[in-house]
Amino acid sequence: MNGRMRHKLLFRCIVVGSALLLTPLTAQADTASMPGAGLGTHWLPQLTDRVLSIHYSDRPDHGKMEPYLQQLMVVRGNLLRGNGAEVYQGMNRFMDMLEAKQNNISDKTADELFDYTFEVTPAKFVNQKRYLAKFKETTAPYMKEFLQDVGGTGGTGLLK
Repeated sequence: MNGRMRHKLLFRCIVVGSALLLTPLTAQADTASMPGAGLGTHWLPQLTDRVLSIHYSDRPDHGKMEPYLQQLMVVRGNLLRGNGAEVYQGMNRFMDMLEAKQNNISDKTADELFDYTFEVTPAKFVNQKRYLAKFKETTAPYMKEFLQDVGGTGGTGLLK
């Protein structure tokens, strides 16, 4: 396993671990004074800013980001109306788009946004089983190899 791959694996582990540990805190950080009382809106501008930064970057691999921004606007409208079920559906539609790499986005861009979406979005608005399944599918094989390289067993129950 080369250094770049180890770095990517370590980064994913940190992101997933942080997300899993901090998810209950983020979900409880809702502020009743915000529009959409109790749904929390602090995460959506962060996600939108990330998509915009990719959209306006010089990266040749980002593809067409406008449909992703449009989907986030739909989510924003539902969030401001306090429609939690529609926010959940909208965010999972956003993640569907990322998984399908719609509009010619690269694997790197799709994975980066998928991971970031899971990191910043409150747990009640994303399908956590879906993310963990994707993590297990894409990262677990590298995790086993990484653990073996650093002297671990590579056989933890989580990754089997």
